[in-house]
Amino acid sequence: MLDITAETKKVREDMEKQGYVLTEEEYQIILEYTIRKSDRCGKGGDYVPLLLEDEIKNYYFRNTVTAISLINMAVA
Repeated sequence: MLDITAETKKVREDMEKQGYVLTEEEYQIILEYTIRKSDRCGKGGDYVPLLLEDEIKNYYFRNTVTAISLINMAVA
């Protein structure tokens, strides 16, 4: 049986080493979303750690796109 807490903690630590640093609140929001998404897809708990890495990257990507859009709107 997979220990989701230990596995997701390891994913977070690995991602932070790569520069994807999150506040506890951000991490909890992403983790809850990842668990819901995994459940919706019928993948179960084993899929959560795999999906979490992608969801953290997606979170950073979405925030970067939003920030660039806001800057462009302010300049225009």
